[in-house]
Amino acid sequence: MSTLLVGLSVLSGACARISGVEEASAVQEPAIASFDAVPVYQVITPWGNAGSAVRVGESTFITARHVLPRRGDDIELRAAGQARGKPVRFTRLAAGEGAGTANDWAVFRVAEPLDTPFNPSVAALTPRPTTRREGERVYILGFWRGPEPWPSRAKLRSLDVSIIPARVVEIADSPQFPRSDLLFVETDAGSVFQGASGGPAVVWLPDRTAPAGGRIEIVGVYVGAGNYDRPLEHTGGTVQIVRKLPDLSGLLDRAPGFKD
Repeated sequence: MSTLLVGLSVLSGACARISGVEEASAVQEPAIASFDAVPVYQVITPWGNAGSAVRVGESTFITARHVLPRRGDDIELRAAGQARGKPVRFTRLAAGEGAGTANDWAVFRVAEPLDTPFNPSVAALTPRPTTRREGERVYILGFWRGPEPWPSRAKLRSLDVSIIPARVVEIADSPQFPRSDLLFVETDAGSVFQGASGGPAVVWLPDRTAPAGGRIEIVGVYVGAGNYDRPLEHTGGTVQIVRKLPDLSGLLDRAPGFKD
């Protein structure tokens, strides 16, 4: 679908907002409805902090490590459109170790059954970290809370999933920001998308055999914005950082459709 994305456009559907400014005629944009089935959840902590996560199994999720409580507190998992999420106790299955953006990932599992069904066919996981070409379109999906610094729980629970178009940029490799583990993208909005941390970064792969004309593939999780110090300096805008998917072998529920 060819559209003009201007500023912060409000659209219908569970994935309600697209942020960015670009003449999209040069880019084959997927239909907004194509994103609605991606299983993005809001994570709300007991003290009111909020982030995002993507469901990769019947009871398994991947997110940014900093989104989860350090202890085994209950969290609230809320799907788009739900008035209120479900309190669940989570178990951290695996996570990055040590400091550094490359370690800002975690896989967790919940014991309680969720109210929303899981469809493993809606979005495939990239089986291993891959290299994306410069300028390639990537979409960050998450419950971005906008400019309000500390919204109320009622406001948090009213949020829909934001779709944030971005472009891959080349950043010099370094021990602090290894390109083998991280993907760097920039957005026209030039913002820090608080609340979207832990949400999936996806690519749209044209496929004439697919009903929608293409398919969505999850390539990583959004972990935040890069600073302006070298080597993250870039002439475009704020540099956003995506943690490529870690090795999920042995961590998933083995439900049909999983790709290890």
